[in-house]
Amino acid sequence: MAPQKSLMIMMICLLISLSASATSIATPKLSLAQKLAPKVCKSSIKKDLCIKTLSRPEALLAKNWTQLTSVVMKFGASEARTALNTIIEMAKKPCPPAKLKALKECKQVFRDFFDHFDLASSQIFYDPPMASYTIFRLFDGRNDCINAMKAANLQAPQIATANASQKSSKISPSFIGTKNSSF
Repeated sequence: MAPQKSLMIMMICLLISLSASATSIATPKLSLAQKLAPKVCKSSIKKDLCIKTLSRPEALLAKNWTQLTSVVMKFGASEARTALNTIIEMAKKPCPPAKLKALKECKQVFRDFFDHFDLASSQIFYDPPMASYTIFRLFDGRNDCINAMKAANLQAPQIATANASQKSSKISPSFIGTKNSSF
């Protein structure tokens, strides 16, 4: 598998893990990115969301894997920011100390997701191996929020959904490739 394709698959898997729900898409004309979506999204847990992500207007305009990866990273940052804002709002409400502690842990996890996705969206253009490593680093704390929620017996479906796919993700940092390779 081409190095940039493996990064793209890694990005899609991470993106899927941040989404709150998947929706179906309807497109009148298939772009190159949409044609690639079934292949890229084949191993995704939420195939519909994966295809929807690759069918976003910004993705349809991408001319190469680098641009497409950047679009996916920006979407990932947006999804992480949405989850982070939800956690921040939940933490403002009165709750027991154990649940507040769990929310703080989840807040840190999603802040890291946002920071890493945001950074990788620009790194991919000037340092693809570092972008791959930046995303791989997300796995360092992938279970921290889930474990904190379980320990505090925190029932927060919106956070649990955002974390759902992370436990089964298995991706290696094998992306070292050429910049701006074409589809």
